[in-house]
Amino acid sequence: MKVEQRARVDECRVTGASSEYGVYVDGGDVFKLDISDLKWTGRYALWLTDDATAHMVGTMPLGAGRVDSDDCYTARVDPGCHVNCQGMIIPKPDTNRVSHHFLLSREDANGPWGTLTCVGCMIEDVTTLALAVNLHEQVTLFGCYDFDGNPLPNRIVPGSWTPVLKFAGDEDATLTINDATYSLVDPDLVRVTGDITILDKDANGTPGSTAALSITGLPYGDSAEYSIGWGAIISGGVSVPDEFMARLTGGDTIYLSYQGAAGTEKIEASNVADGTRIAFQITYRRG
Repeated sequence: MKVEQRARVDECRVTGASSEYGVYVDGGDVFKLDISDLKWTGRYALWLTDDATAHMVGTMPLGAGRVDSDDCYTARVDPGCHVNCQGMIIPKPDTNRVSHHFLLSREDANGPWGTLTCVGCMIEDVTTLALAVNLHEQVTLFGCYDFDGNPLPNRIVPGSWTPVLKFAGDEDATLTINDATYSLVDPDLVRVTGDITILDKDANGTPGSTAALSITGLPYGDSAEYSIGWGAIISGGVSVPDEFMARLTGGDTIYLSYQGAAGTEKIEASNVADGTRIAFQITYRRG
């Protein structure tokens, strides 16, 4: 179904199957849009563009998408467009081809943005609800609950992750995670931060003094290319500069190094101790 410029549809239920998109709204407004029974094999079940608006009801379809693509979404919401979900049941997608229900685009840092508002909805997993540059600003929830009946906050904050500190890729140290968050800079770029304190350096075996430190456990899996970030040993460093470089060379492991007298040197087990506090940040393109 296609809704042209400035057209208004007061109620619409779309069923059946679509080879590209089920509903395309080009500058129009659709009220009481129900795509609960829609199946599609294209990129999107719903596509809003040119300041379009859709007010959705019913149940969010679990997802289909192109068989040969993992870059599909239930709804694409272009800059300046808005979706309002009223009293919907929103399960998480059940196919790896659809990672998130809503792709909320943004033209630039100051907008216009694609936005989503959910009112009185049951949402199984907010982490798969929407993909956006700034979830905190582009998604608003009012009176929503998860499937266990727990109330959801009105704003989606950046996600959290669990850093793992390794020595030479093997022994893990026991950590206190003071802070570890991630956010999407755009649909492919992930910014992660970490602030950790070593509780027990030898918790899983005593590392050799020259065993290089690394950090694993990144959200969104492997990085797709070489990336560089920064970090600092806030306290407790041993014979090492306070500031260091964080490197991703592909994969999911951050390597820590600094510029020494002989060139680039790795931060090693001998440079940290129980109580050493390390903070870092890096942005990478997800694989």
